[in-house]
Amino acid sequence: MQTTAIIAQIVQETPTTKTFILQPQETLPFQPGQFIMVTTTIDNKPVTRAFSISSTPEEPLQITIKEEENGYFSKHANHQWTTGEQLTIKGPFGHFTLQEGEHHTFIAAGSGIAPIRSMIKTLLKENKTVHLYYSNKNNNDIIFHKEFQQLDHKNFHYTPIITRDQNHNGRKERITGKELVTPNTRYYICGPHIMVQDIKQQLHQENIPEDKINLEQYGN
Repeated sequence: MQTTAIIAQIVQETPTTKTFILQPQETLPFQPGQFIMVTTTIDNKPVTRAFSISSTPEEPLQITIKEEENGYFSKHANHQWTTGEQLTIKGPFGHFTLQEGEHHTFIAAGSGIAPIRSMIKTLLKENKTVHLYYSNKNNNDIIFHKEFQQLDHKNFHYTPIITRDQNHNGRKERITGKELVTPNTRYYICGPHIMVQDIKQQLHQENIPEDKINLEQYGN
């Protein structure tokens, strides 16, 4: 479906990322993990991009946009959008959604965490076991970091990975397929194309069946 939406609130997640809480004219039912098409006006022309929904179906509709170096739309959104701005949204779309199972492992990088936030919060309400491995270049890049740290749930296991910040005291090594292997687990990978395909290949090398792996990738 297509409808208009007003930006009701803007949350600064990191120095380069904002969450935009939307107030649609019509209710937009969706499944955790899906995305919407968002149209805005830039230089007097309509421009449309796809953005994953970072909220759960029980929360106000929200999208989370990281400003990319060459991101025409993402730069405009992060620097020009204000509360009250009217957007056109269409959707939902996508098959990166939750599958049946008791154990769920998520591997994300950068803004790939957006749909995963929605999925994780939904699973924890159902008391499912969730592991999250979330990779970023620097500590300042970690979206939803405080929220994940403060999630007081015995079934939630959070491992942030920082690859380029020498001041980071936690994990710096990239994730490997071998350490991800646990019985009866569903895998969800979201982020840049290269990362997603690399993890997928590693899981295949560990004999994880194709139907246990869900993918959402950004870029080429």
